[in-house]
Parts: sequence; C-alpha cells; structure tokens
Amino acid sequence: MLDSPSPLARAMGGGQTADRNLEIAGHVVALAAELGTTPAAVALAWVRDRPGVASVLIGPRTVAQLTDSLAGFTLELPPEAVARPDAASSAEAPARALPPVAGPRAGGQAGGSGVRPQE
Repeated sequence: MLDSPSPLARAMGGGQTADRNLEIAGHVVALAAELGTTPAAVALAWVRDRPGVASVLIGPRTVAQLTDSLAGFTLELPPEAVARPDAASSAEAPARALPPVAGPRAGGQAGGSGVRPQE
C-alpha cells in the first residue's frame, strides 16, 4: 500500500496497522501455497467463515481475478489452517484517538442541528 497511487491507501498503509495486515497476508499466502490455491481464494474463504459475516463482496477487474475469487466461495479451510490467520488477527488494533469536538454546534445548543427555524 505504501507504493499505491492512491493517497488514501498510502496514508493508511503505515505503522502498526500495516505491519499487522502484512503478517496476516503472509499467513494467507503460506496457506494458499500449502493448499494449492490462490491467496485470494484463501482470504475470501477465511473472511466468509468469520462470525458475523453475512456476505463477502468481490471487485474483480479481470477474468483471472474473478476465477480466483470464485474459488474462495467453495474452498473449505481446515481448522488448523484457520488458526494461523486467526491468531495473527486476534490482537487488538491500536486505538485511534478521535479528534476533539469544538464547542457547541451552530444554533446555540450543544448537539443542535445548526438549522434555525424560519421566522
């Protein structure tokens, strides 16, 4: 992500979050090699089976990417394979501080909509 043409991806690609994501990706790549499939298929199968996931969205730009992604919807990961990316992703993400709120909103009341009724 650090060499991405997207400024947003570059901004989000540094620090502990990027290190953690790269560690998870490394486990996914290793699992794909062991299982004889693609990292995309492993990643989609892993995410698909996470508690609380109702659907998985894909965004292929090529037929090859579509083929890799579709394989992830039928791939069954063995429990011992799932344990590695699960362990790498289980650590708490670093807390991000929210920006401070600057006083009452327009309209004179804290939490107000800032819209005044017409007189």
